[in-house]
Amino acid sequence: MLSGGGQLNTRTLNGDTGTQITKSGTQTNAGSTILHTVTAGKSFYLTAANLFGVNGASVWGYIQVTDAADATQYNISYCYDRFGYSHDFIYPVKIPEGYKVKIVIDAATGEARGFIHGYEI
Repeated sequence: MLSGGGQLNTRTLNGDTGTQITKSGTQTNAGSTILHTVTAGKSFYLTAANLFGVNGASVWGYIQVTDAADATQYNISYCYDRFGYSHDFIYPVKIPEGYKVKIVIDAATGEARGFIHGYEI
């Protein structure tokens, strides 16, 4: 409850709106793998992201958001080596139509695995 008796109307609290999106993937070596492209006419509300390295590779990896032209907007999560991070967002991150959520590795060798969860409305 908000002060004054109002309620938040986000997907994590209100299950009556939106379509659930749950995606995972792996990126091996330098490059990127698209986990999700936001559907035209909708917004994606990211509620959780997880990324970790595997195979003992010394690699930096990112869960990254790019615009429709594939220009980097921001990084949501990162990992190095086998150390990864999980993020749960109390207030979902709103990502506009046409934007992409992807796993990116900037090293020549290595592997990272990622997972995202959210809702499109």
